[in-house]
Amino acid sequence: GPYVMACPLPSLQRHPSLVPKLLPLLLLSLLLPLGPVTAFRTDFSSTVAVRDARVPLGVSSALYSYSWTSRAIHLLHTSSGVAELSLFDKLDADPFENQFVYRSGDLCDTCEFASVNYPMPLLFRRQSDTTYTLEPDSVATLFGSRECLSYTLTTPDVDANLAQIWFDDEGSVCQYSETGPTARTFTFGNLFAESPSDAVFAPDLRCGCDSPIDLIIVLDRSGSISRADFVEEKEFVNQFSTMFEYGPTAASLSIINFNTDAWVELSLLDGANVDTVNQTVSELECCITDPSRSDCCFSQGTSISSGLLAAADEFTNLRPDAAPVILVVTDGKHTQDVDGNLCEANAPEPCRLDLEKAVNQTLSAVPGVSIYAIGVGSDNDLSLEDLLIVGGREERVLRSNDFAALQEEIEDIVLRVCSRSFVPCDACTGYCGCGVCIPPDSCDQEGLSACEEVAVVEGACAVVTYECRVTEGNCEMVDPASPQCDATTGECTIVPVECDNSGCEVYACVTGGSDECELLDDSDCFVCDSPCPNDACVTTDCVQQECDFANQQVVTCTPPSSCHVVAGTGECDPVLGCVYEEIDCSLQDTSCATYRADPSHPDCCVEDSFVDCATFGTGCNQRVADPSDPACCVPDPTQQCAATNLCYRFDCGADGSCTRIDLFADALCASCSCTDAEAGTNCASVADPSGCIESAASCFVGSCTDLSDASCGIVARDCSSAGGPCQSVSCDVESGNCVATNLADGTACGAVPCQSLDVCVNGVCDIKESCDDGVDCTLDSCDEVLGCVNSPQDQLCESDDICQVGTCMATGCTYLPRDCAVGLNNYCEVGSCVANEGCVVQVRSCGLADCSYCDEELQSCMDCDGQPIPATTFSPTPPTSAPPTSPSPSPSSPSPSPSNGNATTGTVFVDDDRAAPGLQLGHLLAIIFGAIVFLIVLLVIAFVGYKKYKTTEGEAGFVGETRDNPAYETPYQLNPGYEPDQKVLTVKTKPTTLRPTIIPVDS
Repeated sequence: GPYVMACPLPSLQRHPSLVPKLLPLLLLSLLLPLGPVTAFRTDFSSTVAVRDARVPLGVSSALYSYSWTSRAIHLLHTSSGVAELSLFDKLDADPFENQFVYRSGDLCDTCEFASVNYPMPLLFRRQSDTTYTLEPDSVATLFGSRECLSYTLTTPDVDANLAQIWFDDEGSVCQYSETGPTARTFTFGNLFAESPSDAVFAPDLRCGCDSPIDLIIVLDRSGSISRADFVEEKEFVNQFSTMFEYGPTAASLSIINFNTDAWVELSLLDGANVDTVNQTVSELECCITDPSRSDCCFSQGTSISSGLLAAADEFTNLRPDAAPVILVVTDGKHTQDVDGNLCEANAPEPCRLDLEKAVNQTLSAVPGVSIYAIGVGSDNDLSLEDLLIVGGREERVLRSNDFAALQEEIEDIVLRVCSRSFVPCDACTGYCGCGVCIPPDSCDQEGLSACEEVAVVEGACAVVTYECRVTEGNCEMVDPASPQCDATTGECTIVPVECDNSGCEVYACVTGGSDECELLDDSDCFVCDSPCPNDACVTTDCVQQECDFANQQVVTCTPPSSCHVVAGTGECDPVLGCVYEEIDCSLQDTSCATYRADPSHPDCCVEDSFVDCATFGTGCNQRVADPSDPACCVPDPTQQCAATNLCYRFDCGADGSCTRIDLFADALCASCSCTDAEAGTNCASVADPSGCIESAASCFVGSCTDLSDASCGIVARDCSSAGGPCQSVSCDVESGNCVATNLADGTACGAVPCQSLDVCVNGVCDIKESCDDGVDCTLDSCDEVLGCVNSPQDQLCESDDICQVGTCMATGCTYLPRDCAVGLNNYCEVGSCVANEGCVVQVRSCGLADCSYCDEELQSCMDCDGQPIPATTFSPTPPTSAPPTSPSPSPSSPSPSPSNGNATTGTVFVDDDRAAPGLQLGHLLAIIFGAIVFLIVLLVIAFVGYKKYKTTEGEAGFVGETRDNPAYETPYQLNPGYEPDQKVLTVKTKPTTLRPTIIPVDS
């Protein structure tokens, strides 16, 4: 069913270009019928218990904030104050993209970071979501007050970091477990009512550069950087440079450019001054100043090694207390070594070794330097291997599709440059934060015996065994006969403190005291063994009193019911008197019956339930009860089938009848018989090998190796040794011989692609070892899986004739006429190809008179009276002009096309970056003729005073610009046939009298 905002939107602050694309989706979501609002939360906060596989039994308390909208997770360990901020890629799950985790806190002197090579876990579940699948044996488990079920990923992803997850019935997360070396488990409390604010997911201020840093930007200025790219590249440097404070105790910036060579634009000595930095960045220019070229550094290669070594030289000015950092920004691959030698496409190894050497020299020359590599462009343009060589590890390699998108990653780049990699904790048994070992907050108590507990001992969770002890003042002590804790029950045997009252003096332990026996009284007469014997003292001297046992009266203890017995020895306790215990009837339970207490029954314990063995069946299936057997019901020995003998076996059927099975019924090598089959007496087996197949004419052979063997060891005849690699072999069932049949000609019989493309010819393997298809315009190569690959290369079919387009086909190069109608949407424009010129756009010739013209709105040629001319009376396309012989004008001043009939002025477009030929005499005459016509029209209008036909004064403007003319009902547009920003002069009259003429201003 529908959901309200079921699909979260990416952050629009970081990707403002998505706003116009997402607005229609937002409006559509408001128009859809609203369904039930789901209870799950895409953004939430909660307390969480964190368990780490590296910290056995340890539990850390934390605050967990999650935002699917911002693609971020914030984990704050409450006891240590160490926070982890994980930022995930919002648009692309490629683990090579910019995903990382920051760690900061009071224990950290600076921010730490590392790359994250897995996607963000989805911690909520929609009713229609197929991301997760309920585990078949999942049982509802309580997490606090919530009942939750266990799920796993429907489609396991090798890049995923999630092993198992629990959701409640509302789709909110209860617990999830990670994979990998940390293998952490997060157990959530109830989700907070308020969602986390954006400030929670902002990096800590300590992640900025708060100490001196000497930073060198090594900037790619090779020929692949266009003028448009350079504008964005310069803006990136401008924005990036404003993120730092400059000064003797702050940052210093150097800018080094590189292409084939390298040169310093701004030195570290000058880069500590903010005004110098701003001025240098603002004055960055392209390598050449030729306005006719679109590239910025013409014909210059890319030597990253040159830029790195120049940066190493610049670090001779490194300040002693500053951290050295190099930021390499490039849009391509390392194509030239430091000596200017080009890298061959089929032999890149020398350039790779050159780049590795430059990186190692830089690391050696500048101890402690951090090198970051930023690749700008597509996978085809960049070399990920080169970027990893420069950065050294993935978290120091960043990717962006273009320089404009790179500007959106500036904050992330600054955070990385100013942070450091995770600092490990040596021999840490707790959690590691910024190089400090943090003990767990508590320990799990699960999986322990009743006498064990887990406690934090020396920073780690350790199992501690209970010692039996008593609470002082309760007059209790540990039973000397059982001083240890019972591992099964977890209980200690505690008994009252015993006092020696063998004489006539009375000693007792008084609660609240020292648990020692104290003399209570020294009166003349005491009861010696009360309450059971009734003895009295016979002397008045209590110092040496003795008891007179002659008059002893024994007290008899009588249980209150049949379900009670006298505790202990069954007699009155000299100290406690009569003590009774209830009888435990469950001790009488057997596999066949259970018992319960019934005080009204003289025996107390009565049968509560029993097993009915009669339900098992009759005959040989009949069962009888045997309480000593764990199964209770056992086979009735009087109803069993006869025992198995040498020849026969007796099986019990479902109906209780016995069936005799002949053990030798299927034996081909022997037979068996008994004089008394039921009793199994006088049984004997006889060998009979005639049942085996031993015919030479058969495709199967066998022999008797076991008298009871039912198969005689029969196997198919082995024909594998007959025939060659180009033959199939089988056994002829009539003759019993192995017969070889040739495989079809052309069947592959080789094992190594390209090097041994063997095929069968007349049953013999014929070797062919070449991938050459005989076509000059294909690239012949060998693929380890596909074999020979012949890829067409259209560039090898380029024609010297500009009016022909070459294509590589299976038979070789094929040439077709160039199509000059591509891109023409104006009916009144006709394209044709002119030798040595290329495509020429001309106004359609209407061919009747000078006053005839083409009307684009009516899609027709018009006569002098403004009436449509039938298509059969004029030429639909102008004839192709003769090849020009004079030089063409410069690209900034387009020349009119050659005059043919009544064709008006056009524009010449030249393909393949070839310069247009010069202005011909015909072109010049056409311009002069057009100027004369233009002057005549103006004189007629001005002097004759023919006011019926009003004209609009010509005006200069840019192509595509629309102007309002009060003399006409609709605005008119300056000539759309010229390139943008090209100025033209337009004269427009009412269409019933004069047709518009378009003349370039430069003419």
